[in-house]
Amino acid sequence: MNKNFSTEEIVKQVLSLPYEKRELFEILLREQGIELNDLVILPQPRTSNRFPLSFAQQRLWFLDRLEPGSPLYNIPSVLKITGDLNIAALEKSFNEVIKRHEVLRTTFDEQNGQPVQVIQPQLEIPIEQIDLSQLPDEQKEHEFQRLAISESLKPFSLNTGPLLRITLLKFSSQKFGLILVMHHIISDNWSTGLFVHEILRLYQQEALGKP
Repeated sequence: MNKNFSTEEIVKQVLSLPYEKRELFEILLREQGIELNDLVILPQPRTSNRFPLSFAQQRLWFLDRLEPGSPLYNIPSVLKITGDLNIAALEKSFNEVIKRHEVLRTTFDEQNGQPVQVIQPQLEIPIEQIDLSQLPDEQKEHEFQRLAISESLKPFSLNTGPLLRITLLKFSSQKFGLILVMHHIISDNWSTGLFVHEILRLYQQEALGKP
């Protein structure tokens, strides 16, 4: 039996999703040029920035309690960039993605003995920059790989956050490497790819001066 749903009903269903799933759905809509808020205006009263964990988050939170700061659940992504790079525009784009997606501003705490996710009202993360341009060419790739491993092994604190970081390596004026690391409790391999894609899309707009 087919059932037709109104736009308002669909939006209500989306808004009832766990935050990490809702954020991913909104990314997919945005890729099609659609903003969820444009579909229908719904009041979303919020009296707290603390919310229960999803089942997947509960599992990862418990594992972190057993072995705090374990890098086992860090998700690294590396990217090489060739051409002119506007670092200020890249950093602005990175933080715009953080601003848009609550899950990227989330930390984890306990309340009445139960784990809760805490959404920070705002968060800005500077891009760490490392200049490798003075190294011999044969050492640059080795250093890139070493730093990628080193960054992926650095622990995150679920309690204090932030739960993502980004590092930019300069090989020359036209060649760069980007290392993005996120904790699995706020992302997975698929969603990390979407976040990277959104950063690059916003960067292109910012670098070209488009709104």
